[in-house]
Amino acid sequence: MATRSKSGPRRGSARSPDRTKSEAAFALRWRRIAIAALLAGAALVYLRALGNEFVYDDNEEIRLNHLIGDWSLAWRSFARDSWWFRDPARLPQSAYYRPLQDLWLAINYHAFGMNPIGWHLAMIAIEVLAVFVVFKVAEELTRDFSSALIAAALFSILPIHAQAIVWPSAIVIPMAAVFELGALLIVIRHGTRAPVWLAAAMALSALAMLSHESAIMFPAIVAVYLVIGSGNESAKRSRTARLRRAALGSAGFFAVAAAYLALRYSILGFISRANPTNQMSAAQITLTIPEVVGQYVLLLLTPWRAEPAHPVVPVASAAAAEFYLPLLGLFAIGGAAAMLLAHRRRAPLYLFCAAWIALGIAPVLNLGALSPIAMVEDRYLYFSSVALCLMFGGCAGELLLGAESVRNVVLAALATAALGLVAMLWHVQGYWHDDAALFGRCVEVFPGSSLCHERLGMALKSEGQLTQAAREFQVAGALEPESGSALYNLGIVQLMEGNRKLAVDEMVRALPLIKDAPAEAYGEAARVAIEDGDDATADRLLHEAASHTDGAEIDAIGRAEMAIAHHDYAAAEKILNDATLRYASNPDVWILLATAQQSVGDTDSALAAADQAVARGPHVAMAYVARAKILDQIGRHQEAIEDYRHALAIEPDDPGIRRTIAEAAPDAMR
Repeated sequence: MATRSKSGPRRGSARSPDRTKSEAAFALRWRRIAIAALLAGAALVYLRALGNEFVYDDNEEIRLNHLIGDWSLAWRSFARDSWWFRDPARLPQSAYYRPLQDLWLAINYHAFGMNPIGWHLAMIAIEVLAVFVVFKVAEELTRDFSSALIAAALFSILPIHAQAIVWPSAIVIPMAAVFELGALLIVIRHGTRAPVWLAAAMALSALAMLSHESAIMFPAIVAVYLVIGSGNESAKRSRTARLRRAALGSAGFFAVAAAYLALRYSILGFISRANPTNQMSAAQITLTIPEVVGQYVLLLLTPWRAEPAHPVVPVASAAAAEFYLPLLGLFAIGGAAAMLLAHRRRAPLYLFCAAWIALGIAPVLNLGALSPIAMVEDRYLYFSSVALCLMFGGCAGELLLGAESVRNVVLAALATAALGLVAMLWHVQGYWHDDAALFGRCVEVFPGSSLCHERLGMALKSEGQLTQAAREFQVAGALEPESGSALYNLGIVQLMEGNRKLAVDEMVRALPLIKDAPAEAYGEAARVAIEDGDDATADRLLHEAASHTDGAEIDAIGRAEMAIAHHDYAAAEKILNDATLRYASNPDVWILLATAQQSVGDTDSALAAADQAVARGPHVAMAYVARAKILDQIGRHQEAIEDYRHALAIEPDDPGIRRTIAEAAPDAMR
């Protein structure tokens, strides 16, 4: 009896498997709910961005990119720099080789047109994907669900991520990060000995480099992981074995990086080049690096200090406080972190994360290649911040394993910090609402930047606030008198205020000061001179435009405008008919041809030309205005009103377009 009671099943043990299954099911259900809440929260915190407009580089890359509706923008970008569309005749147009960015722009345009909401939703979707991959990487490295959840949750609410997520042109940063994190996840899970998985990780690393050049450091991150690891599994190997493992395991990734650099050089003609707006000497660049690194580390530790700009003063001497104070601060932070984390259970993970942060920041220390306003940018910390979140999540997870009183304090601290970060993230998104908000904030935090003042002036000009715009251009010109762009824009303001003669004078004086002034600038100044009746100046400016490699198109358009101004419509039509054969993709050619043909009463041909203008420039407001005028003339008033309204939707604040529509079709303004 006693023997049977000892050897037989205990009371209730028949239900143990069911209870175990029930507990496992509950745990799985809780896991899924927690992950779903994490991803939902990652999307919800960015809802404010849905009301934002296109800003800064978005205007050129999206709104004014006349090739954005052409799929050739995507495939040609694999053999050209990222801004080639700006002037295909003079390449490279930039120091960026990011073909996946142009592919993303093309896909978004065909999906959403010029509606910013769709573009922002796509950015938020990428952020949600990034948060999920961060969670998976964190779970693999910490082997703890709670630590991974905390790390991913922190990543999802960092205010310093706002720039990378709410600014459509910054897509390359989260895109590259997702590819890098995906590749790292494969390496962590499957190592580097499984050929199929290794090939997949290498492919993802290549896609990351084709998204953003900072991914060039990813092979080094893989090598460091293979040396350090995240726990005891690496400690069991000898140092020599770990180094051999790292060398062999990361070799393929370094080969990908070498291939990328070779491709980049073959297309751009250089690996990196100095930014023409950055006048820092090599010595200044070297001495300024500690200040920049210090700012980045401080931003990681105090992410609520997110801003669209962070002033950096070039350092000229090793005796300057801007040089030695950041160095001392970095040593102090490093020493404190080493003492706090060195003896913790997850010390190898924290060491790997520290190396990850350093390697992630390294590519943006090429300060000479950056604009003076962009030497410290929040978005450049996007990938490095994953490592910081891993460290924080790991530490928090360890504390949650302690006594209940400790857990309660930790949970309360996490909740309070999360609320504060969410509030700040929500607030920061407003900086990127529009150009006026963005550069207004830039002027507040960086009042000595001529670029901030000039860009604010351009934003105010587009909103019709001409007096305020002129003031900003004057400040920009005073801060940087050797630059002619502020003076040129001041001339545009004078033009909008009706001071044509003064506008021409200022624009003509500005052009020689603008380094490599494009043909378009000469053409624009010539257009003002034509409208002012100054044919001699217009002729000289068009002749200068024609001397540029790509200036023949500008010259032809200017000569046609001059002929139309003199009511010589036959001459204008002759120039423009030839131009439609040579520059068929330019909507301005078709707009002028429609104007010339309408002026001589050939409304059928004029309407056909206007249709071509709309087809070639679906985002060009004047194409719709030109067609609306013809439709109005032939009695198709409702269609004209629709075109006027379409033009207003594209350029709602353009005073010239609003004035034209108000005079021609007041109903369209309602």
